[in-house]
Amino acid sequence: MKPSEEVLLMLEKAINRDVDFFEFPFELQDWLAFEKGKQLEAENSQLFDYLNEDLPEFLDERDMTNIDGFVNGLKVFYNKAKEFVK
Repeated sequence: MKPSEEVLLMLEKAINRDVDFFEFPFELQDWLAFEKGKQLEAENSQLFDYLNEDLPEFLDERDMTNIDGFVNGLKVFYNKAKEFVK
């Protein structure tokens, strides 16, 4: 699976509530910051840049008492991210 497909799958699982919402932000940020993120940058720099622009701030400021709001916010990132994957 290409890194772009992998990160979209991670977001999709979160939207479908198939993740641990307390761990997900840390897992996604680690994914973007280390080896997989480098692979994504090499494969699709526009997607990498987009996800690193505002997503970390969104993840840091999440309100875990409002899972619906968190999921809705992730949907915005997911839908925009899909536009960068061909």
